[in-house]
Amino acid sequence: MAGRDEERGATPVFEDTRTTPAGNVVSVTIYDASGWKRFPSGVKYSIHYGTTDNDTIVRYDNHHPDTKGHERHEGDATESIDFPGYEALLGRFYTEVKAHEPGFELPNGIERDTDDA
Repeated sequence: MAGRDEERGATPVFEDTRTTPAGNVVSVTIYDASGWKRFPSGVKYSIHYGTTDNDTIVRYDNHHPDTKGHERHEGDATESIDFPGYEALLGRFYTEVKAHEPGFELPNGIERDTDDA
C-alpha cells in the first residue's frame, strides 16, 4: 500500500510485508493518524507475525482504540499494553520475531529491544 489512505485520513509511515526464512509471514503497517480523533496516540498500526495459515504467533494493534486501546495478541490470547511509541513497539515486535527465528533480518533502521534481547 502506497500513498495516502484518504478514507481514514492516515498516511503510512512504515511498512514491512514479507515471508520469513521459516515460511511465516510478517505484515507491518503503521499510519500517521494524527488527523483522526479516533486515534488519540496519533498512530494507527497493525503489526503481525503469523503462519501462512493465518494463525497468529504475535500481533500488536490498536484497531479499536475507543474501546480496547493498544493490544498484544499471542496465539488466541489478548492482553492490553501500554503504548511506548511506535518505534519502541517495533523494536519489541522484531525482538520477538528474532526469538522465534534467529535468522530473521531486521528492516533497515530498526533496532532490537535491548530489554528483551
